[in-house]
Amino acid sequence: MLFDYCAECRRCCNVDSGEPPLEITLTAEERKRFGRVCIERKCQHLGVTGCTLEKSKPFACKLYPLAYDPCTRDFYYDSECPLMPAYISQLADPQSEASLHLAGVRTEVLELEKCDSTFVRDNFRVDSHYFDLQKLAPEPSAQAVPEKAEPLVRSRRPRRLKDSRTTAHLGYQSWTINNLCIASDHNGIRYYTPRWDALCPYIDITQEMLVAARKPFIVYALPPEGPYGVPINDKYGLVDTSTKGFWEDPRRARKFRELDNQYKRFNHSEAVVAGRSLTVADIRKMGGDHFSQCYIEAGEIAGFVDYIRHLKILILQVHDQNGTLLLTDVSMLLPERGQLYGSFCQWNRAYKNRSPGIYACVLACRWAAKNGYRYYNLGPVEDYDYKALFVTDYETIYGLALTELDHPLALDPTSPLHVDFGPDKWNQVYRTATQRRPGTACRQSARS
Repeated sequence: MLFDYCAECRRCCNVDSGEPPLEITLTAEERKRFGRVCIERKCQHLGVTGCTLEKSKPFACKLYPLAYDPCTRDFYYDSECPLMPAYISQLADPQSEASLHLAGVRTEVLELEKCDSTFVRDNFRVDSHYFDLQKLAPEPSAQAVPEKAEPLVRSRRPRRLKDSRTTAHLGYQSWTINNLCIASDHNGIRYYTPRWDALCPYIDITQEMLVAARKPFIVYALPPEGPYGVPINDKYGLVDTSTKGFWEDPRRARKFRELDNQYKRFNHSEAVVAGRSLTVADIRKMGGDHFSQCYIEAGEIAGFVDYIRHLKILILQVHDQNGTLLLTDVSMLLPERGQLYGSFCQWNRAYKNRSPGIYACVLACRWAAKNGYRYYNLGPVEDYDYKALFVTDYETIYGLALTELDHPLALDPTSPLHVDFGPDKWNQVYRTATQRRPGTACRQSARS
C-alpha cells in the first residue's frame, strides 16, 4: 500500500532541532476538537505505528504531501516528500491509491472553500512558506516507481535560501541570510531582530525567514491581518485626525496653541519624496543624534531604506530665524491603511524647552488631516508618556519570539522575552483560534 511507507518515514510529523515550530492549520470544526496542534519537535499524536488519530487527523495532514491553491484551484506537492515519485506514477491509474487520495481531498477542499474559506487560504499560505512546492500536472504521465525507496528523511524542513548571497523578496522587504538579523543586547545577552524592526511597521515574515534567522529571534509589529504572531504587551497609538473631537479637546487645543506661539516666527517646510530617492547616507544625516541615542544600527538604517523603496516619505523640518535646524520628522505614507506612520524624529537639544518632539507630532497630525490620511500612527506607546496627549485609538501589536527554553535570555525575567511576551507565547508562530481572525479590524478606542 502506497501510504504504508508514511508510518516508517514520519518526516511530516517531526521538525528538526533549531527549526521554527510548525503549527498545523485547522478548520473551524477542528479547532473546537483539537484546540491547537503544534509540532515543535515531534507531533504529540505520533505513535509507534504512525498517527494515533488515524482517520480523525486534521485535514491539513490528510492533504499532505499535496497543497491546494484556492486562487488558481491548482494542486501542488512537496517536492521533498519521498513518496511523491510513486504517487505521481500511480495517478495514471484512476483506481490507484494515489488517484483515490487526490479525488478524496479534492472533494473535501471544494466543500471547505464554501464553508471555511479562511482555512483554505491560510493553509496554502503556510504550505507555500514551509515546503518546496511544485505544481501537480492535471494529467501526469506515468513515471517509473523506484525499486527502492529513498533514504528516510526524518523530519520536514522549510525552504531555505540557497546561499548567503541569494536575495529574497517579500512585500516591501528584501533580505539575504547575511543582512536579515540585527544583534541586540540585554544584560550582556545577545539576541536578534529583523533589520526593519527599529524603524518600520507591519513587518512581513515567512517560514524561510524564520529558519534563516539566528536565535533567539524576536519580531515586533507583524501585520494585524496576517496569520503570524501573538499580541505583545504594547500597542500602537493611533491619532484619528479626521474627528473634530481630537482637535477641539480643551487640553489638546490649549497645548497646540502654546506650541504654535513658540514656533510662529520659525520657518516650516514639508516635502513628500519617493522612498527610492533616499540613500542610507540621507537617512543617517536626518536621524543624527536620535539614532545614536536610541542605538539604531547601520543595518537597521539600511533596512529602513530597503522598506521604503516603494513608498512615499513625508519629511517635515523647522528652522529658526538664523537657519539652525530645530527638528526633522520622517514618516511613511501608508495609503492602503489610511495611515501616516511616524518613523523617527531628530530634534535639536538646544531647543528642548520648546518640546520639539511634541510639536513634530502636531505638524504630522495636521498634514495627515489635510491630505486625507485618517490616522497618524505614533508607533508603540508603552514607554512614551508624551504620546498620551495625542492617542485616540489603540491597535494591537503582534509579535513573535523564537528561543530555546533554557537560553540565558529566557531565564532572565527582565528580558524582552518576559517583558514583551511571556513564556506562554514563546515559539508560537501562528495565532490561536481564540485570537482575532486574520483580516478583521483590531482597534480599540482610547476613550473606552
